[in-house]
Amino acid sequence: MLDLGCGRGSLLVKLRANGNEKLMGLELNEEDVLSCMQRGLDVVQGDLNTGLTPFSDAQFDYVVLSHTLQAVLDVERVVIEMLRVGRRSIVSFPNFAYHKLRKMLFEHGKSPVSSGLLRHAWYNTPNIRFFTITDFEEFCQERRIRIHKRIALDAEEGRVISEDANLLADMAIFVISQ
Repeated sequence: MLDLGCGRGSLLVKLRANGNEKLMGLELNEEDVLSCMQRGLDVVQGDLNTGLTPFSDAQFDYVVLSHTLQAVLDVERVVIEMLRVGRRSIVSFPNFAYHKLRKMLFEHGKSPVSSGLLRHAWYNTPNIRFFTITDFEEFCQERRIRIHKRIALDAEEGRVISEDANLLADMAIFVISQ
């Protein structure tokens, strides 16, 4: 498994603790790479926005991009590269069509700020893309990317959303492949 934007390696540590052995991370931040290495993790420093050329086709069973897609410069390139180097990819992102965010925008007339991934103001946020579950599904459909599974979550309430996910879920997880 390859974890793109692995940060300090928390997901890799959990996977290793569950018996997974062939794990690798890609991280841009040098301090985070050093932290991963101190934890005994196999991590490469690199910018996923420039592509995944160090990796070969279908080198990984899974490629994970967790809470990062909204900060990627070239979404199409990153997703295509993920699908090239992994047999399947797992993508998670905040859903900007979540009803509480819509309400904040409507009632206050300004960009929503909340806990978690949306804790930044509009001018200093790492989020450069504000897309929805529906947007991502259309993106996949237009590129003939197969969606194996979609999990919509209301992370605040700690529950899976099955009805009207684009309105009621604040987080989405997709398993995709070519």
